[in-house]
Amino acid sequence: MLRNNHGFSVVELLAIIIIATTLLFPLVATLANNIEINSRLHLRRSAASIAAGSLYGLDKIDYDDFRTTLDNANANGLYFVEYNQTTCNDTYFHDALGQTLNYFILDDDQALCTKIFDTIWNNLTLDSDHYKVFVYDYYLTQTVIDALVANTTIPIEVRNEIDNITANDATNNELVRMTIWIKYFDDPPQVITFNGLMIRELVE
Repeated sequence: MLRNNHGFSVVELLAIIIIATTLLFPLVATLANNIEINSRLHLRRSAASIAAGSLYGLDKIDYDDFRTTLDNANANGLYFVEYNQTTCNDTYFHDALGQTLNYFILDDDQALCTKIFDTIWNNLTLDSDHYKVFVYDYYLTQTVIDALVANTTIPIEVRNEIDNITANDATNNELVRMTIWIKYFDDPPQVITFNGLMIRELVE
């Protein structure tokens, strides 16, 4: 009986490698894709938790501080106020017209604002380019809606939310809208928005 002690030939090895690669490549690609999808879902859940916590935290800030800042913005034709990690640490900012608008009046509110934007959830940290809150009036005229939608300093996702608001000429200084915008992934951009209201509590 003859025995072949030479093992596999080069052609046989190449054939095995090609077959194994053909079978394994789709499996590895699928696994990598699933890991990426799970990672983004994890980031999205973390961003949603941060946004929900923001609504709760912002509700603890004195309503009059929001109202005063927004009234200043409205008087200067800006119609919204943006809060983020940077502006929380400022006592004023300059709007698009170069006007100086006061931010928070009370130091306690400034400290709370900073704490809100410094939130970390499941290792997700967000800077002022990725985590913003936009405050604007509950009732908006069509002129104001058009001005806000045309303002490219506001993220497109927030402008789309504003564009869906039904125009109303009424006024109500006891109520403001806020839209929380979080970009939790850069490439490709992945964004969530949360909408909420702030109401001035009546003191009896």
